[in-house]
Amino acid sequence: ELHCNGEGQISFPVFLSLMNRVFEGGRAANRARYGFTAQEEAEWKTKFLSYDWDNSGTLAAHEIAKVLADVGRMPKSKEEQQDLKDKIDNAVGEDGEPGILDFHAFLRLMRTIVDEDEVA
Repeated sequence: ELHCNGEGQISFPVFLSLMNRVFEGGRAANRARYGFTAQEEAEWKTKFLSYDWDNSGTLAAHEIAKVLADVGRMPKSKEEQQDLKDKIDNAVGEDGEPGILDFHAFLRLMRTIVDEDEVA
């Protein structure tokens, strides 16, 4: 509820509180997308679904490899392959099944890979 003075105005502290609530909603949505825009998230979702051939809602390692090859991020050396395996394990987290990514874990993996590409 917004409290205005008699002239239909709000105080600066009330304004700051209101703006904080507005921006917090946007920050929460951005965190849920791991920093991707809604459009980028939709593009990754399309990729994810196109390689989820068994419609399980997850991607196994061989399906992840095909996505990465499709977007030009397939590791070539043994070191890069091990690095990818480590990234997948980190994206899965402690509760997930090793080597199997649901969409949110996949998005987290792609965020890591995209960030590294941007730094390089």
